[in-house]
Amino acid sequence: MKKIFYFLLLMISHSFLYSTDVVGLEVGNIIKPFKIYEYPSGKEFTENNFKGKMTILNFGTTWCPACLEEKKSLNSFMDNNKNLSINIVPVLIDSKENIKKYLDKEKFNYTFYEDKNMEVGNKFLIRGVPMTFILDENGGIVYKHLGAVNFESIKSIFENLKEE
Repeated sequence: MKKIFYFLLLMISHSFLYSTDVVGLEVGNIIKPFKIYEYPSGKEFTENNFKGKMTILNFGTTWCPACLEEKKSLNSFMDNNKNLSINIVPVLIDSKENIKKYLDKEKFNYTFYEDKNMEVGNKFLIRGVPMTFILDENGGIVYKHLGAVNFESIKSIFENLKEE
């Protein structure tokens, strides 16, 4: 009986290690101040550069197949929805060299940004990629998703926010 008790205690304490207290920013939160850098210019941007418009803030890497498919989906989404007034902020968490190789090989219709030393990823507690946030005009999180997003399927989020 004592072994069962200790086993259950161990399982319960283990579950607290992976509790949702450490999931980062959630829907309804305002994003934390951050700095990212436009690729390849290195120009610094902060969260204030993106306020005033709805924003897709998308974190990914150059080596992640789901991230590449998602970037292609985002490219198609932007081509088909030029009437939407939104910021597209794809943030790559990788070295400059890998970003260059990636963008030389793949063609996109939007600017990419770097997260130097995973500073922003750590602030947002990004623990997997791709990770997407949709922000309202004031930097409030209205949508959060870990995993690949089909951007056409979330178009309704922008339409609903526009109506409000």
